[in-house]
Amino acid sequence: MLTIYPALFLKEREGDGYTVLFPDLNGCVTEGDTQEEAFQMAEDALGLYLYDLPSYPEASNLRPPCNSDNEDDLFDLSNSFSSYVYVDMLEVKKQMNKTTVRKNLSIPSWLNELALSNNINFSQTLQEALIEKMGL
Repeated sequence: MLTIYPALFLKEREGDGYTVLFPDLNGCVTEGDTQEEAFQMAEDALGLYLYDLPSYPEASNLRPPCNSDNEDDLFDLSNSFSSYVYVDMLEVKKQMNKTTVRKNLSIPSWLNELALSNNINFSQTLQEALIEKMGL
């Protein structure tokens, strides 16, 4: 379940770092010491920001950095850029939500006895079957 948002990668005037802003996500800001690290941090920030939202804000079109993003000339706009950042929200949810849920289910007694005699872990088997069934 890939989710994509535009981001502004603003090159800092001093050093090699970038500040990353998501125009559609109020307050979603991160930074990195290099361009590569800024992209990694942007993916993490996007996933964490969206994780608890019941629905995601609509994403706008990609736009270049402009002077309104450059308060007090903190950034070198000639070396700044915009790019789409994507995150797999299913993976984020898997990583963030480690809680378990107890399920009560029924199986035939002969199958229960056979599984017990073969030391089958019921919880693990059900998880594997559900993952396979849903193609995850």
